[in-house]
Amino acid sequence: MPRADTACRSGDAPDGVLFQYESNDVHEYGASLACWSLVYDQLSPGAFRGSLSGIRLSRVEMFREVTTRRTRQCGTLGPDTFTIGIPWAETAMAHCNGACIAGPDTFLVSHDAEIELFTPEHFEVWGVSTSARTLEGLAAALGLEWPRHYQRRMLGLRARAQGLNRLKSLLVLARETTRARRDLGRETPAARALEDGLLTEVLNLAVASEPLGLSPRARKQTVDRARDLMLSLDGKPMTLLDVCREVGASPRKLAYCFRDQLGVSPGNYWKVIRLNRARKDLLAGAAQGTDIYTVAARHGFWHFSQFSQDYKRHFVERPSETVRRARLASPR
Repeated sequence: MPRADTACRSGDAPDGVLFQYESNDVHEYGASLACWSLVYDQLSPGAFRGSLSGIRLSRVEMFREVTTRRTRQCGTLGPDTFTIGIPWAETAMAHCNGACIAGPDTFLVSHDAEIELFTPEHFEVWGVSTSARTLEGLAAALGLEWPRHYQRRMLGLRARAQGLNRLKSLLVLARETTRARRDLGRETPAARALEDGLLTEVLNLAVASEPLGLSPRARKQTVDRARDLMLSLDGKPMTLLDVCREVGASPRKLAYCFRDQLGVSPGNYWKVIRLNRARKDLLAGAAQGTDIYTVAARHGFWHFSQFSQDYKRHFVERPSETVRRARLASPR
């Protein structure tokens, strides 16, 4: 397994053009992606596998990510970063900021933003990252109006399928060519031509797209308030009924709003978030002799046997196995 500080810098081509990282542990996977500052939570049960691979050139980075389980991804992709992400399967359904990204004409954009993305099972996304200033400067040089609704936001967008297909074809061709050619360094004329082609397609999509229609504002506000309560690390212990009372919604209404916004029920969402937090605590405290009972109770699991069953169903290992594995991996 690559070290955390080199996972996204290692490669098998000259000049570090190629990079690749993969892991069977959702939390180690997210923590080891040095090129992104993201936290991954596993939302659906089963064995996790994540892989990130790509090509890094001077002005552009291409990537392909595949995750097997439903995830919640939050964090940043780096300062001054403009990133386009294209769900590879047209039937895939991701959720972002009240928008559902699905179909051959939809994609994601993050412009120097705090992101939160909910992905489905067996999700594959291809994308391009570049400097936001580079793209804005290119738009100005070509006399194109840069859309201001991108600023500091992650959005679901719609554009003509033909434009997305051109970028997808270029990404596939670039990936195949770069892996086959060992002489394509960062500063070569060929690399420069590839970068210009990618920047042109990304710019065309950026100026010709429009934000996807959002769910009604009231539903989003209800979900946002409920999730703020659930995700508060310093708040008082709460039950799901407590959350319903705080946001002024019945359990049925809250469930409808969650499924509309995130594609998941509020009860399942909160349980898997607490399971992920418990697992992170077990991993972090393994070397100091973490008490599993204490960790479970800290995150609201009062029935230890049920906690162990839910944990194993979700992460395909017992809490004790997580602790044992983390102890073996920790430096002595």
